[in-house]
Amino acid sequence: MGKLKGCTKILVAALNLVQAALALLVVVLVSWKMMNVERKGLQVNASCLLDGTGKTGRLRGTEFCVYAIAVGLVSLIATAILRCANSCLGCMTANACGITNFGSMLIDIVMFVWWALAFALFFNRGVAANNATPQYPEKPSRDIIIAAAFGNAASFALSVVLTACGMASR
Repeated sequence: MGKLKGCTKILVAALNLVQAALALLVVVLVSWKMMNVERKGLQVNASCLLDGTGKTGRLRGTEFCVYAIAVGLVSLIATAILRCANSCLGCMTANACGITNFGSMLIDIVMFVWWALAFALFFNRGVAANNATPQYPEKPSRDIIIAAAFGNAASFALSVVLTACGMASR
């Protein structure tokens, strides 16, 4: 049973690295490839190549790209702070009643929902951009962003399962 716990800890650590890398990938690709900014003298025209729906209202155009960047940054910052706080809590309470496992699982559930919602939005608007006539440029980058959001949702779901299995094996 001890080897299984060690393997689970290694797998969870690897998933944490994957989650951070995918969140960073979304931030970098949206910042560099999806924000389309044209400057003519003092006039600036900006658009988001990730949003192909042409929707009006909230989260349209460049606001959608800003949202996509915020999803990645909030994920990076929140998970880092919460995992640090969770580790400190484990040290202070000597992991009384498995509180750190519960805290980790709670963080993973929230981040799963966070990325699943982002994936749904990215997929909906990204596919619309890919199918637009004429097609928006940067299709490969858009597809990578959609896949990274799905990958992060899946990795957080797997973290929940691993943590639950670890809690059940006690």
